[in-house]
Amino acid sequence: GEWKARLVPNPHYFKDEQPHSLTEIAGVGIEIWTMTKNILFDNFIVAHSPEVAADFAKKTWEVKNARELVKKAKIDAEKAKNQPKADPLKNFQKQVIENVKKYWIPIV
Repeated sequence: GEWKARLVPNPHYFKDEQPHSLTEIAGVGIEIWTMTKNILFDNFIVAHSPEVAADFAKKTWEVKNARELVKKAKIDAEKAKNQPKADPLKNFQKQVIENVKKYWIPIV
């Protein structure tokens, strides 16, 4: 027959007549599972006003982000210095492959 969920009595159940009326939030817990290293989350804000959130972002995130971008640019420049310029065989490999495709010889 057709399956129906079993209703279990819950003595603590009540109907919230004002679900929009929240008590003060003292903290936020977030758990994130990722396979990527170096992901950071901070400076959370819960507010009713977009202006308050934007002001908070300007005072916290924008300042920190600017410093992180400068730091990342230095790290990227250092990595670029240490990277080999170009693979000297890359162009040669490309030419060989193009010529094989162009002048292939069937072997019987």
